[in-house]
Amino acid sequence: MSGTVSIDMDGRFGNQMFQYAFAKAYAEKYDAKFVMQTLTNVPWAFPLLLPSVFDIKEETTTRSDLPRTGWNETPFGKTDICFVGHCQTQRHVGIMGKHRAQEWFNLKPIWRKKFACLFAEGPKVACHVRQGDYLVCKNTLCAVTEESYVRALNQFGFAKEQVVWVREDEVQPDSELEAAADFLTLQSAKNLFRANSTFSWWAGALGSGKVYSPVVNYMHYGLQTVPFVEGNHPRMANDEELYLPA
Repeated sequence: MSGTVSIDMDGRFGNQMFQYAFAKAYAEKYDAKFVMQTLTNVPWAFPLLLPSVFDIKEETTTRSDLPRTGWNETPFGKTDICFVGHCQTQRHVGIMGKHRAQEWFNLKPIWRKKFACLFAEGPKVACHVRQGDYLVCKNTLCAVTEESYVRALNQFGFAKEQVVWVREDEVQPDSELEAAADFLTLQSAKNLFRANSTFSWWAGALGSGKVYSPVVNYMHYGLQTVPFVEGNHPRMANDEELYLPA
């Protein structure tokens, strides 16, 4: 081992997946120990659900004395450092790989047993609708209307009756049970109509089905009816398209 790499786990489930995957890939690249730093003393701190949902065994700490980077800075080659940021740029995603990420984000045996039917055959069509916390932040975030999904389903030849709906209508974080069930439903879908959300971006990136994404930009705030396009095309932290390498 050549030093230690840590990262502040900041945000909800999908944001934590980006942070974990980048720091994990970075630590492997530079043969460093990886430790997750959980935030407990800030008002925006959310529970660290990843180790309860996925088969993750890394050490966690509530205090890291490692020097912190600036927001989203990536001093490649350095260890004994704590990353700060959401890591949602292609510079961060580019050092990951889909195969390795699927291994890292492998559901724990308890969930694999509980949701065995989804491993055997996922839904034909799943739609992820995220509105709860997005509507609270309606001056800075876009919440996609259900009408947008219905229009897109018709456009791409699917009936509304075929859909399994996964909704995030609550402002509070998901429980580990809800997170596991929702993520696997979306990941296993043969056709996924995703939200402008890191949660369903990861489900689409790690799944094998077709993905359809809402076209959202910074002129869209609040509840909006928007078109969908085929492909896992995000509009989340910036205007950059994110692609998980094979």
